Amino acid sequence: MKAAVQKGFIDPAAYSSGKLNANAPLSRGELAVWLTNGLAKVNADYGTALKDVTNTVVPAKEYFTGNLPAAQKNAVAVAMGTRLMSVGEDKQFGIDRTTTRAEVAVLLARYEAAAHKQPADFQGLQELREVGLTGTNLKVIAPKYKVIPREMFTYYDDSYYDNAKITDDFSKVRNKELVTVTNYADVKVKNWIVISPYATGEQRSIYYPVFLDEGQNNLLRGDYYSFPEFDMTIKGTMTALQAGSLIQSPTIDALFSPRSKASSAYSISKIDDYNVGFGAVFKDKNPAYWGEGLLHFDKALVPEVKLTSKDGVNYWVRSENK
Repeated sequence: MKAAVQKGFIDPAAYSSGKLNANAPLSRGELAVWLTNGLAKVNADYGTALKDVTNTVVPAKEYFTGNLPAAQKNAVAVAMGTRLMSVGEDKQFGIDRTTTRAEVAVLLARYEAAAHKQPADFQGLQELREVGLTGTNLKVIAPKYKVIPREMFTYYDDSYYDNAKITDDFSKVRNKELVTVTNYADVKVKNWIVISPYATGEQRSIYYPVFLDEGQNNLLRGDYYSFPEFDMTIKGTMTALQAGSLIQSPTIDALFSPRSKASSAYSISKIDDYNVGFGAVFKDKNPAYWGEGLLHFDKALVPEVKLTSKDGVNYWVRSENK
């Protein structure tokens, strides 16, 4: 036990008594903390990763149901991002579940492998860090999306295209009130997850099992799935159809929510949670739910993503595909 403390796995200060009871059962949440502390001790960038994921979306049911303790959230995210640990068949990480000796043996072997790699070697961890820092995994999953260049506008003037106010940094508009087409509600986008249905193996998004069913792909022309998380304040009354008119974009779409079995299994908040049909009004003035849209790469469709915050920042990106 002393060796585990010396190697950085265990921080006695994290326990209220300042001491660790070596005979007490070990929970999976504690084990995640131990393992990721060990990684941080071996490689300082893992320590940075533990900070970067503070505001990330964790692909575990406890996150979506609000039952993931803040004290263990970062460790769980890094443990999942490095493939040290994963959720069970019930989509729960199992924070309070007691771990077994057999599981510990397997995890220690995985730890040894991870400790010899860099954080950048794990795409899942890259996604979790990007979402934590910026609100989206777009740059990891769809790096061809860049700032819309000036020459791609058929008309503009210096006041319209102000380089200083155009960005591909989603954090600049994350959780900001956005300019909307209609005036039914004030809208913020908390997070934006992009998933390619074509990727397999280690190239597949860590969020794929959360939002998509295995083999789900009814897209056209190389589209990706897009899942924005909305936070709204309705000004009067609003129907689902009117929600869809707030931001008229096939990408950032508030009309539909994820329709997969997986998203239901993870208890993702959906528009249907607010008891609305297309013609019925929201029962809650402050709906917060995930939408579902499409990210297009084909220039014949709508490859631009344009969000403008009320403080004047333009998040304008499009694919470099011609």
